[in-house]
Amino acid sequence: MRAILLGNKNLAVRALDLLPAHGIEVVGVVLNPDDDGIEQGRWYQSLKRAAAQRGLPTIQPRNVSSDEGRQFIEQRRPDWLLSISYSRIVRKEILDLPLRMPLNIHFSMLPHNRGCLPLVYAMASGSRQTGVSLHVMDEGIDTGDVLAQRAVPIDESDTARSMYFKCVDAAEALLDQALPRLVEGSLRAQPQVLEDGSYHRQVYPNDRWLNPDVNPRGFSCFVRAHTFPPYPTARVMVAGVEHPVLFQDGAFRVPGLGIGPGSAAEVLELLRNCKWEPVCPRNLASTS
Repeated sequence: MRAILLGNKNLAVRALDLLPAHGIEVVGVVLNPDDDGIEQGRWYQSLKRAAAQRGLPTIQPRNVSSDEGRQFIEQRRPDWLLSISYSRIVRKEILDLPLRMPLNIHFSMLPHNRGCLPLVYAMASGSRQTGVSLHVMDEGIDTGDVLAQRAVPIDESDTARSMYFKCVDAAEALLDQALPRLVEGSLRAQPQVLEDGSYHRQVYPNDRWLNPDVNPRGFSCFVRAHTFPPYPTARVMVAGVEHPVLFQDGAFRVPGLGIGPGSAAEVLELLRNCKWEPVCPRNLASTS
């Protein structure tokens, strides 16, 4: 059995060893265009560096759906394509190339939170759990039939960053359990009921703006959903000035206003004593 891996970051790096452990040879790696192979000072691992360390053939096209990508895959005749955090849409002519099927790992319990920033949206909405899904890739965005899923609880102290690493561990365990059944052909795909789920574009919930009508738990969920250094934080508009809202060491704070550290309820009460203005940006992520 042969596979080509497309993707980036920690789970993709783990898959380089997990696939061979189940008798699946990694015959090629398609890298994200922005993977420069550098890890020092960064929160994530580089698939480019890991593939080079293992002597695996790689390409780094602007998109795998290019002529270069097609030739790379056709020459290796893989049984599977496995996409893990690959940043480009894969066209049908590429999806049709593997002898068995193209696969993707998505960090949500599909059909919920298809598309971008699934962990952020799950947390910001107040969900108490999310999950990981192994599904067949089709021409839609995270719309293919689901092969296996694993739920991941969201604790009240979790941030988007901690949830990422929890989902990496859960997805590795999911793959470890699913791969033998994929090899023997006994894993059955189930169609998604898309109207029961949601889809989000590459924009943060409410463009990261907290609004004054939020309750303490909603405040906590929204701020923790936007806590993933070095990415942007939640924010408030007070007297016409933008202020980051942080969650650090188990407490909330608004440094620019001298608020905190404190609980969500405490910080929320202090913010409401300020001239906190609601912000309702347009063109937000759609839900279907």
